[in-house]
Amino acid sequence: MTLLVQPEELALMKKLAQYPEEVALSAQTLEPSRLTRYVMDVASGFHSFYNACRVKGEEENLLQARLLLVNCTLTVIRNVLNLIRIQAPDKM
Repeated sequence: MTLLVQPEELALMKKLAQYPEEVALSAQTLEPSRLTRYVMDVASGFHSFYNACRVKGEEENLLQARLLLVNCTLTVIRNVLNLIRIQAPDKM
């Protein structure tokens, strides 16, 4: 059974799945600005997800699935920022 079915969850997962391709295309075309646009799109997708989908207070399986999506988003954003040599704060 799939737990993440909301449009915002699906859109964010799709955007995260594009990460390897975005890195490869950025390197092949020598366009680091692709990564900048990509990470901004990821952040925008996360914003939409966060506004539409509760994490805390959901039943345990859905809570864990959404926390995993949040963690995957964090990992992708951190990796892109490392690639373009930008340090991100540990906390906001």
